[in-house]
Amino acid sequence: WRALWEAYASVWTPEAFYERQRFNIDQAAVYPAIWLVPSRLANYAFVIHTSNVSLQKMEQVVIEVVQGLGEALVGNNPMFAGFPSRLVWNKIQEALVSASPSTKQRRSVLAETGGTVVEPTEPDKEFVGLPALLRITKALVEIAMQTEEFFGKPQEIEGVLSHSEDGEKWKITLLQTRAIGSKMTDP
Repeated sequence: WRALWEAYASVWTPEAFYERQRFNIDQAAVYPAIWLVPSRLANYAFVIHTSNVSLQKMEQVVIEVVQGLGEALVGNNPMFAGFPSRLVWNKIQEALVSASPSTKQRRSVLAETGGTVVEPTEPDKEFVGLPALLRITKALVEIAMQTEEFFGKPQEIEGVLSHSEDGEKWKITLLQTRAIGSKMTDP
């Protein structure tokens, strides 16, 4: 409960208060919320950038993948230093144009007793080396294209991948999506 209280109260820290003042945000218009999402058992976590906005290459879908849970991908803990596996798909050519393996040495996984634990990554489970790489990439790209079309602008989609013991059956779970601005000032 303390963690929930701290998250809820964080919107009223001096730093948060003064940042809102700096950007002329009405303090009375702030409605903090805490999103409670059950953890999903996952073999991999991913972020899909439906367009490569940072390089102004709107024809590219960029997919970043790590072993385990998303904490190793979207968190800023130095324990998870390194680069994720990175896939670049060209929407026009309908082809994978580059795939680079992850350099991360650790992953976050669900603990049997609850919470998470940190383990070494497993080199033989590198996403770029999986037999199902192209099939899963195509499925993620299809999700990217449909999501971008639905929202009418580039999106950043977070999710996880789970597979059967034999690696034949895969499950994609989407966790959230948000718009990617074309410049730092865009919402």
